[in-house]
Amino acid sequence: MKTTAPGYVTRFSIFVPAILSALLIIVLGCSKNPVRHDDGGNAPLTITVTPSSGPPATSVVVSGINAQSIDPTATTALVDGVLAPLFVGDSGTIRITIPVFYDSTTMWFDSSKSSLSVVLVDTSATDTLAVGDGIFQLTMPTAAPGTTGKMMSDWRRIDSSLHMISQTLFVTPSEEQQFITSLLAGMDSLLYGADSLSFPSVLASLGVDQPEILSILDAVYSASGVYEQSHVIADYLSLVADSIPSARYSRNGEALAQGTVLTDEDLAWRMQLYVVVKEFGNTVVTPTAQTYGYVTGAFGLFYNIPLVAISNAILSVIDFVVNKFVVALFPATLDSMTLSFAADTIDLNEAASTTIMLYARNNPPPIGLNDLVGQLLNAMGFANTFVQPPPGYSELKNKLLDVAEFVTSSMQSAFSSYAEANPQLNLDITITSLPTMFWQAQAADYHLYDLSTSTPDILEVVSQQVNWKAVGTATGEGKVSAITYPGSDAMLIPEFPGVPYAAGAFGEAVAGTGVHSLWVGADLILVATLPELVKPDTGYTLITQAGYLNQAGDTVFEEGIQITLTPFGGTTSPMSGFTNVNGQFVSTAKADTTADTLRIIVDAHDAALSTHKVDTVIASVIQPPNDSSVIAFVSQRDGANGFWTVNPYDTTTVTKIAALSTNDGPRALRWAPGQMAFSYVTSGFSGTELWVGARNGSKKRITGDLQFVDSRGIQWATSDSSRMIFSAWMKSGGPRVFVQDYFSNTRDTLFDASLSPYLARLSPDAQQIAFVNGISDSTLEIMTANSDGSGLATLTGPFAASYADALEWSSDGANVVVIYVSTGGGSSSGHLVSYSVPGGVKNTVRTGPVIFNLHAVPGSRDIVYSIGQTGSGGVVDAMYKSSLDNPAFQVIPGTQNINPRGVDISGDGTAICFDDWISGSSDIYIIDLGTGVKSQITADGKSSYPTWSEW
Repeated sequence: MKTTAPGYVTRFSIFVPAILSALLIIVLGCSKNPVRHDDGGNAPLTITVTPSSGPPATSVVVSGINAQSIDPTATTALVDGVLAPLFVGDSGTIRITIPVFYDSTTMWFDSSKSSLSVVLVDTSATDTLAVGDGIFQLTMPTAAPGTTGKMMSDWRRIDSSLHMISQTLFVTPSEEQQFITSLLAGMDSLLYGADSLSFPSVLASLGVDQPEILSILDAVYSASGVYEQSHVIADYLSLVADSIPSARYSRNGEALAQGTVLTDEDLAWRMQLYVVVKEFGNTVVTPTAQTYGYVTGAFGLFYNIPLVAISNAILSVIDFVVNKFVVALFPATLDSMTLSFAADTIDLNEAASTTIMLYARNNPPPIGLNDLVGQLLNAMGFANTFVQPPPGYSELKNKLLDVAEFVTSSMQSAFSSYAEANPQLNLDITITSLPTMFWQAQAADYHLYDLSTSTPDILEVVSQQVNWKAVGTATGEGKVSAITYPGSDAMLIPEFPGVPYAAGAFGEAVAGTGVHSLWVGADLILVATLPELVKPDTGYTLITQAGYLNQAGDTVFEEGIQITLTPFGGTTSPMSGFTNVNGQFVSTAKADTTADTLRIIVDAHDAALSTHKVDTVIASVIQPPNDSSVIAFVSQRDGANGFWTVNPYDTTTVTKIAALSTNDGPRALRWAPGQMAFSYVTSGFSGTELWVGARNGSKKRITGDLQFVDSRGIQWATSDSSRMIFSAWMKSGGPRVFVQDYFSNTRDTLFDASLSPYLARLSPDAQQIAFVNGISDSTLEIMTANSDGSGLATLTGPFAASYADALEWSSDGANVVVIYVSTGGGSSSGHLVSYSVPGGVKNTVRTGPVIFNLHAVPGSRDIVYSIGQTGSGGVVDAMYKSSLDNPAFQVIPGTQNINPRGVDISGDGTAICFDDWISGSSDIYIIDLGTGVKSQITADGKSSYPTWSEW
């Protein structure tokens, strides 16, 4: 579908790069008679030329001889006896150039020359190949003083316009900006520089030292139309530079590592411009460049005049750089055009959410700046190797080398400076050839596309939009496609005189999206549930539900909807089927042993209503660690908060397992059994949050509606690494004890605010749970229940205490050990007591000013704990080990006067790990409980909160 708004065609101005008059090096010669050779057999062919009249330096096409029958490297053209350049084009066209005949007496054109003859000679056999007697009528140019200077002014205007346009068009900073800046720096050096090789210097020298040569140049530039052409283009380009609306192109363009993001109008504008520039070059510039390139050899009187060679070399370089390189900075080809929908299904009368992207690239020349001189000589007809070079050839080549080196040096300096000023782009610092560049744009302007539908009863194109919508009452699969508009009425740039635009919205090629499906009907709701973390080679239930919203807005899952599963990184069984009476399709998903991610595409299709829905579920696969015993800890050793692991008995390898994007001070790090995941707590202005992370670096906050999580009461269920128990205060309401299923992301309340529960801990066999119940501000009790919350019972009667600081089960499950604090008389006292289970028989283990860091020693009846110094800010007298069966205690060697914030015990009960904070620095240590040997396992001063795990 195509709709063109009135007045739309010429909304933007055209930018025509300075592809100007090609080089003109004057061919001046002395009058001689043609020399004819007869081979004694075949008579020379008779030739004619087109055009048959014109001023000196006219390029003519030779007719009457087959170009394939001659060897260009061994063929010479003579015009009235004067050697002239000969060029055989790719199309088989033979061209020669009419020389400038000079009268040394008048120092002007030789007026005696009028009817000129042309002879083609085979120099290898000294044979005359073809003759044309009096076939070209020479017209004399008139004087045109100042023309060369005016041309220089036009070149400067063109250069200035290019600067203005580049500042508006190209995103800064970017790779394309680097190249255009460098190329223009080369032009600046030629047109404004004070160097002896610059155009102003050459022009000034000609005017002072050889004014007669300057007069000849002025006349030929004027008679040939080169000046007129450059002046017209300079006027037009100035108008373009002044008329480009800056605000229109002050877009939020993004410079990418591999290209630039544009609006689709901007991309179309550039690609249309590329077509016009290329067409202009093919129809106007290239023939002109070739015409005056053929006469560059300067055969005749002026062979050895350096200033003539320099001036024409300068024009050659400028034409080459702009014609070959500036144009190549524009996107020339659409590589692809993609179409996607935000949803695969839309309702009746609903419009789709459509995204069409276009990806374009430039068409860099297959040559680099190092090829400059060779390309110029080839364009001038001097690519062949002369048996005896014509007079002036070596002088010309040397001057071309000098000018090429001068301009490339200027470009290289600007190129390197730009790269150094923009290190974030990682640009090249040496300019050799143009790279392939990339652009992208999102479709927005409907004028630039032709949208269609092959199912008009289901989908139609939205008027004046790049989009489709559902129509009528028909449901089912709609099929649509889009192409870039192929007609010239999508032209955004104004027509350039003499260069008709015959391409489409994005240049000559038409790109398309291909046919895409969009379903119309009631919005099929698809819900697929899989744990976020899975173990390899372990079956997990994947539940897929499909249905619709009823009139009340409630989801009703329905029977008979076809489900197809496509797994990647694992398997599903079954892979397809229909939803049951509950609207569910149940399958088992299993991750491969080598997979990092299990991804399953879920496809639902309701044939009855012709509705369709696709969703994807993803689970991270947690592979077993290589080491059986590790300590995890929090550290900023690389400059940012993160979680690290280390083997306490081989500290050479320290591994970062997860990064933190928060600076809220993570603490209370706890491994899940099997090291599948870990929990931690962070603090912020709104309270404390509980997070769970995995070994693969993924993290998830699980306490969004909770205000304060008790970091002392977090415990992973020992029999199931997906479940954890913790206590927390709600944002509205009192404390509660929760059990969280990490995989299913569900949370149940075990004990609510009708009690005041906290410090909940599972028994070693995970069958019972014990917790502290705060009866009042000064009275506590210890309660027990089954692990599912049933069978609630009081283990102890109420006892006087302000609060409890820790609760642990003994390793054999026979006792609950509690640290509580009592206050009175303006002081407080810590109590470490145990209660038998069942029965609640009390046994006081220790008392002291501050008791904390309580842990049960696995495989024994021992406990370890710390006794702190009053007012010490966490510094302890020592850490101790006591038996619940013996009131004696022992100091753990190496723990006196340390400041531990995190303490844990190994799974086999043989060692403890802890951090020691000293003057803002913290490291991790372990102590063997049997030998008392203390070892430091980190030395970065930024490690804390260790936790020990066994696989």
